[in-house]
Amino acid sequence: MDTVIRADDEVIVLAEDDLLIRLDETRPAVMEPAIAIAYPQPPEPERTLLIGWNHRASKIIDLLDDFVEPGSVLTIAAQHPDPRHTLKELVNLTVAFTACDPTDRTHLEPSGWGHTSTSSCSPTPATTPTKPTHAH
Repeated sequence: MDTVIRADDEVIVLAEDDLLIRLDETRPAVMEPAIAIAYPQPPEPERTLLIGWNHRASKIIDLLDDFVEPGSVLTIAAQHPDPRHTLKELVNLTVAFTACDPTDRTHLEPSGWGHTSTSSCSPTPATTPTKPTHAH
C-alpha cells in the first residue's frame, strides 16, 4: 500500500471518541494478508416485507421500485384493505398483499414471503403477487 494522502484528499476516521483521533508522524504497519479484494457482485432481485400501511406507504413503494432490481417482490402485510389498486405502475417490483395483524409475530414469520401467502394471516385471493396497472 503505497497510497500517499495529498492535501486535497478527504479522510473519514471512525473513533470511539474524537479526542482519540490524532495524526502520527510515522507510518503504521500494514498487515497485507488482512487486505481482501472485494469483487463486484451482480445485482439480484430482492424480497421485501412492508409491515403495516399508512398514507406514506405508496410513496415508499415508488421509491423502492426505483431502487431495486427487476424481478424484485414486495409483500405488504397489513390490517388494511388491499391497496395494490391505488399504486402507480411499477417497473421493477411485483406486489403481493396479505391481510393480517402485523403486531402478531406468528403472522410475520412464515416462509415464502414475496411469493404467494403461506401464512396464517387471513389469506385472501389478494395474496397472489401482481403488478399494479394503473394509478389512482
